Amino acid sequence: MSRSEEPISRQLNFICTMLLSRRIFDGLPNYKLGTLVSHLRLPTDGNLHRALADAMVTAELLFRIQAEISKQYGVTLPHRALARVQKTPRKNLEKVMGSFEK
Repeated sequence: MSRSEEPISRQLNFICTMLLSRRIFDGLPNYKLGTLVSHLRLPTDGNLHRALADAMVTAELLFRIQAEISKQYGVTLPHRALARVQKTPRKNLEKVMGSFEK
C-alpha cells in the first residue's frame, strides 16, 4: 500500500448539541433543533433547515449550553469535558460536574 492509500484514523471526541441539550435542558417535549430554538429563544434568521442557518443556530445553541452549565454548576468546560457530559446519564450529571475543576 502506498503512503497515499494508507487509511487515516483519528480518535476525535465529537460534541452533539442534541445529547448535551438532553442533559442540560430537562423536560422539553423533544430535542429537535427547532424546538430548542423556540424554547431557548435563540436568534435565527428564520431559515431553519438550510445549511448555513442551521450551523449558525447550532453554534448559538452550543454557547447557550456552555452558559447554562456555567450558571448551574459553576464550571466552564473544555471540548473533551463536554464530550464526557453528553455521555453521562442525567441522574449522574451532578456527580460528574462536581469532578471538574471550578
